[in-house]
Amino acid sequence: EPSESFSYEIFLNLSNQMTYDYDVKTGNILWGGCIEEITGFSADEFKNVNIDIWTSLIHPDDTAFIILELDKARLQKSKFDVCYRFKHKKGYYYYVQDKGIFIYDQNEQATRMLGVMKNIEEQKVMENALFSCEKKLALFYKISNEAMLYVHSKTNKIIETNDHFFIMFGYNKDELKHLKLFDLFQEQDNLRIQNWLNTHQNEVLKIFAIKRNKEVFPVVLKSLRDVFNENPVLFLCILDVSVYHQAELLKEAYEEISANHKEIEAKKIELEETIQTLRRAQKQLIFSEKMVALGQLISGVAHEINNPIGSIKASCEIIKDNFQETFQNYKNTSKLLNELDEKNCKNYFDWILENSSSIEFLQGKQAKEIKKQISEYLESIHAIEKNYLLDNIIDLNCIKKLELISFLFQEEKWKVLWDFAFFLLTVFRNLYIIENSVNRASKIVFSLRNLSHIKQEESKTKTNIIKSIEIVLTVYENSFKKGVEVIKEYEEVPELFCYADTLHQIWTNLIFNSLQAMNFKGILKITVKNLDTFVSVSISDNGPGIPKEIQNKIFEPFFTTKKLGEGSGLGLTIVKNIVEQHEGKIEFSSSPNGTTFTIFLPKIFELN
Repeated sequence: EPSESFSYEIFLNLSNQMTYDYDVKTGNILWGGCIEEITGFSADEFKNVNIDIWTSLIHPDDTAFIILELDKARLQKSKFDVCYRFKHKKGYYYYVQDKGIFIYDQNEQATRMLGVMKNIEEQKVMENALFSCEKKLALFYKISNEAMLYVHSKTNKIIETNDHFFIMFGYNKDELKHLKLFDLFQEQDNLRIQNWLNTHQNEVLKIFAIKRNKEVFPVVLKSLRDVFNENPVLFLCILDVSVYHQAELLKEAYEEISANHKEIEAKKIELEETIQTLRRAQKQLIFSEKMVALGQLISGVAHEINNPIGSIKASCEIIKDNFQETFQNYKNTSKLLNELDEKNCKNYFDWILENSSSIEFLQGKQAKEIKKQISEYLESIHAIEKNYLLDNIIDLNCIKKLELISFLFQEEKWKVLWDFAFFLLTVFRNLYIIENSVNRASKIVFSLRNLSHIKQEESKTKTNIIKSIEIVLTVYENSFKKGVEVIKEYEEVPELFCYADTLHQIWTNLIFNSLQAMNFKGILKITVKNLDTFVSVSISDNGPGIPKEIQNKIFEPFFTTKKLGEGSGLGLTIVKNIVEQHEGKIEFSSSPNGTTFTIFLPKIFELN
């Protein structure tokens, strides 16, 4: 016959449980039963699990509660019966049920605790699923737009309803206990309802119900017997179909509209033609306003173009004059270059190349300090014609590595090579001036070309907002020289799909308004920000501000505070229309210390 312990072990294995014997004093635990099936650890691996290790294997969110329950069972001499999440050998947590009882000595001190643990993960999953299902059903019962009733099928007494019943019928909860099913319907329909309940529950019943205030309204009934309830109970749904009456009225209205369809279509065509006429007029107004703004810029742009052209002309004349003088000494220069040994010849041309990129002019305090240093150096090497050398070196900023050609400064015969070197550096300097002037003129022409672009864009294109602003600022640069400080605060922003041409119109109008407000002297600040759903552009000035009494009129067509001939009164109206065309918005704030207009452009990264 099997021993008692062997039978007990079989019982544990069949019941899928593991046992423990916890020594309260030492913290050691003797484990038995289905250890590996429940924990994933073998019996040998798990035999060293004491109270501290056991605690560490409990889910962190459950640990404090389990320790509290364990102390509570020990102090109150009650059963320890809890569910918690335990860590499997593979690293995941699963639910276990833990039941145990403390054993006490003659001094009523807990010495041991005997208990069993069981994996209840599947049971917990089923419980959670059932709870979720019950919760959904309860929510549906609560928020349904149908009146739901539990009715005693023998007495017709209403046992329970959802909240929508009170909304539909107008009763309160205290009145519910006295209500019966047939109190909700017309008396002449009671027999019909009873027959339907007895024989046709799978079908819906269309009938009229009565509210508490005696108002009659159409409903549809659906019913189901509650087979899970010991008492004879009916589950009844009542749907208010009054809305169908409204649908009939809408149908009649639709038929009336259809009868007049031809007249509506004619008016629609007439309206579309009017809209097209207005759009053409709006485009013409935008173009006219743009031409006014460009006219105001012409004199400034002409000056900006003349400056680089003048620089190019002067540089060309300097190069031309130097060439004539250098050609006269060509033979002598060539002869002296041949007399240089290989090392000095290399040093000579290395020095020229080293200083060819020194395009900045030495000025002010810096020029005085460097001139003093060079003068001392020339004296130290006993240079001839020191002042002549010093003037050329400072004028051309060719101060780098003078030691490479110091031998040329000590004999009169090498003076021709000085002049040839200075000639080459002069050419380099003036070529840079020409290149810089050409770039400047090209930039102005590019900006003016973009601003004067008059093509009406049919669709949006990807646009760099900051470059769009910079194009307008380039054209206005001459106006800034009169006494305007421009402050730019640009955040990195994405390219947006916009009507690029009309954006130039916005910046042109707002910047010119700011300049006029400051009388072309003050601070112009342009801020670009990358917001969540918008890119914002703020244009601020420190002018006298917009008077409060006219702030609500500034976007009205033809409203202007400027003198006759200075403005059409359409600038801000057009700006607002363009912003709205981009599905954006425009805001402004103004005080005696200045005005700020802010444009918000939506972040549109692709076209529908």
